[in-house]
Amino acid sequence: MICLAFSFSSNLTDQSALLAFRNEITTDPNNILASNWTTKISFCNWVGVSCSRQRQRVRALKLRNMGLQGTISPYVGNLSFLVRLDLRNNSFHGPLTHEIGRLSRMKALILQDNKIQGIIPPTLFHCRMLQNISLWNNRFSGQIPEELGTLSKVQILYLGCNYFTGTIPSSVANLSTLQLLCELTDLSLSYNKLEGSIPRDIGSLRKLEILYLGGNNFEGVDSRIIWRLGRLGIYGSPTTIYQAQFPEYGSEGRVSTRGDIFSYGIMLLETFTKKKPTDEMFTGELTLRHWVNASLLDKLMEVVDCGLLRIENGDMIATQDSLLAIMELGLECCKEIPEERNDIQEVVSKLNKIKLQLIRNRRT
Repeated sequence: MICLAFSFSSNLTDQSALLAFRNEITTDPNNILASNWTTKISFCNWVGVSCSRQRQRVRALKLRNMGLQGTISPYVGNLSFLVRLDLRNNSFHGPLTHEIGRLSRMKALILQDNKIQGIIPPTLFHCRMLQNISLWNNRFSGQIPEELGTLSKVQILYLGCNYFTGTIPSSVANLSTLQLLCELTDLSLSYNKLEGSIPRDIGSLRKLEILYLGGNNFEGVDSRIIWRLGRLGIYGSPTTIYQAQFPEYGSEGRVSTRGDIFSYGIMLLETFTKKKPTDEMFTGELTLRHWVNASLLDKLMEVVDCGLLRIENGDMIATQDSLLAIMELGLECCKEIPEERNDIQEVVSKLNKIKLQLIRNRRT
């Protein structure tokens, strides 16, 4: 009887916390929470709520893409069994409550595409189980906390499109020696107001697959960083470093195939220019793509590999028209906006047309 009473009390705590969360919602355009989140049914059956089977405690709160407006209630900290909090693509505003640090079991905090403002609360770093932190496209400000480096299980860290200032914290600069954030695979700090130098040891993160730092005011990058990032398949100029697969994720957080198209476009440009995105000539705002694009119309033959123009049996191996078509295809594949890139069927179709044209030219 005592165990049952304790269980009932714990469940009541979760229900009360959820109702307090609902009360902070000022706009619910589809009236889902008002009509569904009622005590007439178990809170484990409420929209967006998932519970553990045995204890009937809230394990996940997923209210994404619902057009909700309001603040995040501090009572969310009472959901002590919460593992995943996903409020992406709504209009939550105000500061992120310090009570978030009470969620010691939380593995995923996904608040991207809201209007949350203020600093990252230092209590967040009490959540030692965190693996996925996505605060992308909010209004966070201040400096990125040093405590970031204490979250050793984090794999995905998206802080881009905010108003963070200052430098990349020293806890990131010393990652390789402190063995912190050793599981990190995805890091985005792009489109903030960060400055200073990029930590040299950031290229030593062996599991890092995606790094996006563009849209900041970083100083020139140490050549040793570029070399290390290049070994990871991460390319770019000192001001716009990106990975060969852009960090474009669908609703489930998986890399889009458009990222593979981007990689293929970069490979085409590398192959036909014999230049890498990490080449010393690409400094400031000049990148491999910008260089090829600027030379496409009247200086094409200055950027392509001279070896492609050598004569075989009196014929050029590649004509200027075919080279132009290939370079245009490469640029189309690595456009900044994923939706503007060709899909794989278009790429194959255009390559086949270029191949057929080359064959015809060789026969005539």
